[in-house]
Amino acid sequence: MGKLDNRVAFVTGAGRGIGAATALRLAEDGARVVLADIDTSGCQQVIADIERAGSQGLAVQCNVADKAGVEAAVQQAVDHFGRLDILVNNAGVTRDNLLFKMADDDWETVINVHLRGAFLCSRAAQAHMVKQQYGRIISLSSTSALGNRGQANYSTAKAGLQGLTRTLAIELGPFGITANAVAPGFIDTEMTRATARRLGFDPQERIAAASKTIPVRRVGQPRDVANVICFLASEESSYVSGQIICQGCISKMEGKFKSVKDYLYKSGNDPHPGDGWLLTRDGDFLRDTVPGHGIVDFVQCLRLLQKSGYDGYYSFEFGGQEPWEQGVLRAVANVERYAKMAQTE
Repeated sequence: MGKLDNRVAFVTGAGRGIGAATALRLAEDGARVVLADIDTSGCQQVIADIERAGSQGLAVQCNVADKAGVEAAVQQAVDHFGRLDILVNNAGVTRDNLLFKMADDDWETVINVHLRGAFLCSRAAQAHMVKQQYGRIISLSSTSALGNRGQANYSTAKAGLQGLTRTLAIELGPFGITANAVAPGFIDTEMTRATARRLGFDPQERIAAASKTIPVRRVGQPRDVANVICFLASEESSYVSGQIICQGCISKMEGKFKSVKDYLYKSGNDPHPGDGWLLTRDGDFLRDTVPGHGIVDFVQCLRLLQKSGYDGYYSFEFGGQEPWEQGVLRAVANVERYAKMAQTE
């Protein structure tokens, strides 16, 4: 007997990554699972795995940002399995960029999928859960909800999900429905690997670097997140509601970095080719600190900052058409040469 026997779960973004791992994990504990995704092609393999685990799966096409589509998908789930007990708001996308470069579409797409999608799915699902006087709503937030450079849209959406979760817990608690959120840190998914490649990193090198900053000294796997979701979906969590559970939080980086390249590989920050940056000793990038990017201006800037007490910093710039890795290496060489000039002149 599984702890989720006779329960029906609806998982959004279930075709890959955390969504796929969650759908399978819920099925292993006995739940019948509806796999909702805008592209259901990836759901078929997950359903095959679910059936091998001895349960049942149903793939439904669903754009979570579309009200009519969400309501139709939820109704299809109820018509097929007769009930709906568990909702996992997992669907998500990224459109990272600095605020001054972020397009309206980048903002709206991320907010619509993460935040509007969770709102629409929760509203549609609770109508059935209230009738049953039972339900579990689990949303995927992120440690980026605390703010993350280049992710104004994503961080805002993930923070909004935490507020939505706490409000759902208050409003729906009297009807036997709990609402919680999981906020993962670095999870090794195809999305995070694609982001690493886009920033010019080798995914394995970035994973190795990130592991050194995580207390348990490894990055998370989709199954790690799925295990927590499975607990929150079960009877064992009946007295847990309105909570945000963080996973694998990255510890604060301390000390100085020996070079720009060292900082980049440890933190995963993207300086965005074509912009000028200053790296201060507290680990922050400040844009347009050096007025003209020339050696004279650069040295003057170094001296001014030395007088103000900011030591242990570097400044650099990238050529607009230069390959990212090559630009980093050239910038590091120039920075170290300029720093020596500043100390001797």
